[in-house]
Amino acid sequence: MAEPVTVGLLVRIEALPGREGDVENFLQQGLGIVEQEPGTVRWFALRFGPSSFGIYDAFPDDSGRQAHLSGQVASRRTPGSCSPSRPSNPWT
Repeated sequence: MAEPVTVGLLVRIEALPGREGDVENFLQQGLGIVEQEPGTVRWFALRFGPSSFGIYDAFPDDSGRQAHLSGQVASRRTPGSCSPSRPSNPWT
C-alpha cells in the first residue's frame, strides 16, 4: 500500500528572460535528486507557459517536507535564472 500523503507544496517559478532553458534543465535534473529523498513520495515538474514553471511535491508528514526544503534540489537552483514564488500553504 502506498504511503499516505498529508502535506504538499506547489511552487511556481517564473524564468527570467532568456533563462528558460536553465530552469527547464534544473527541473529535469530534479527528479533524480528527489528519488533519493525517502520523505518525498511525489514530485512533479510542471510547465504552465513559455517562462512559467512549477513543482508539486507531496510528503507523508511535515518532517519530510522540511527535509526536502533543506535538501539538494533547493540548493541547486541556478542563481539569477528565475524568480520563485512563495510555496503555497501545506494542506492537511
